[in-house]
Amino acid sequence: MAEIVFAAEVFEWRGPAPFYFMAVPERESERLRAMSPTLTYGWGMIPVTARISTHSWTTSLWPKDGGYVLPLKVRARQAAGLALGDVATATLLTEGDDTGVDRDMLIALVARLRAQEAQTEEQEEAWLREFAAHVPHPRAVDLVLYPEVEVDEHATAEQIVDAALRYRAPDR
Repeated sequence: MAEIVFAAEVFEWRGPAPFYFMAVPERESERLRAMSPTLTYGWGMIPVTARISTHSWTTSLWPKDGGYVLPLKVRARQAAGLALGDVATATLLTEGDDTGVDRDMLIALVARLRAQEAQTEEQEEAWLREFAAHVPHPRAVDLVLYPEVEVDEHATAEQIVDAALRYRAPDR
C-alpha cells in the first residue's frame, strides 16, 4: 500500500454542476503514474482512499493534463471547512506498491525536505516516512534532520541519500 501526501489549492471545474478538485502535484503524479498499470480500472482512473483533516472517503483520481486531480466530495469539503481557493493537505492511500521510487526521486525528496518546501507539518512527516520506507538505514529520518551526526553538517541531498542507501546492518 502506498501513501501519498500533498498540499494543493481547491479549484472549481465547471460542468453541468460545479465540481471541486485538488490537483495532485507533478512529483506525486509521477509516483502514481508508475503504479497505475496495477491500479487503474480503466480510463486512467486510480481508486484511492482520500483523507483531509479527519474526514476520509473513497474515490478515484481523474487523469488531467498529464497529472491527476482529486475530486472533493461535498461532505469532505464541508467537514474540512474548505472553500474555493483554500489550500489543504490531502493524504491518498492506494492498493499498489510504490515501486517507482529510485535514487533520483529520493534525492529530490531530501532536497525538498532540506529546503523546507513542505506546506504543512503533516506533509513534512509524510515525506520523512516515505524516505525512511525506501532506504535500509534504520535512522533515515535522523540523516535528513541531523546529517552532521553521520554525514556532514553541510551534506548535500545526494550525500544523505547515498549514506542511507549504503547502510548495511551489522552481522550478528
